[in-house]
Amino acid sequence: MSIKPVFATETTLLDSGLNSLGATSAASSSEQDNSSNRYIDGRLDIECAGGSATTGFATIYLCEGSATGKTSDTATVGNMRRIGDIFMNSTTAVRKSFLVSNLPKFWFVRIINNSVAWAGSGNTVKFTGINYEDV
Repeated sequence: MSIKPVFATETTLLDSGLNSLGATSAASSSEQDNSSNRYIDGRLDIECAGGSATTGFATIYLCEGSATGKTSDTATVGNMRRIGDIFMNSTTAVRKSFLVSNLPKFWFVRIINNSVAWAGSGNTVKFTGINYEDV
């Protein structure tokens, strides 16, 4: 027997909320309820582009909670799990994937932009839940 991953259908967590995301601004997905699906891990796929020829980066965080409403949109960076950075390449679209292990019962993604404003379209954060089965 061996353990194999079972991938859920990809869902969009953020799209229009990232378009034209201002310099030094942040955006958050809606709170995700993991109590039914009970995903153990997940994959975040991020696509973004800057709105000018300048480079920079954005940092991706996961805000965790054990009950609905316990994940505050005003959460401070020190209280969130840092997932990683995505580095901009001026106006060229950049894609990066992150594996997020040990998903909590309730969570949301928060992106803090540390670069210039993002492009007016084409920016997305997508999520694929992962469970495991013994085959």
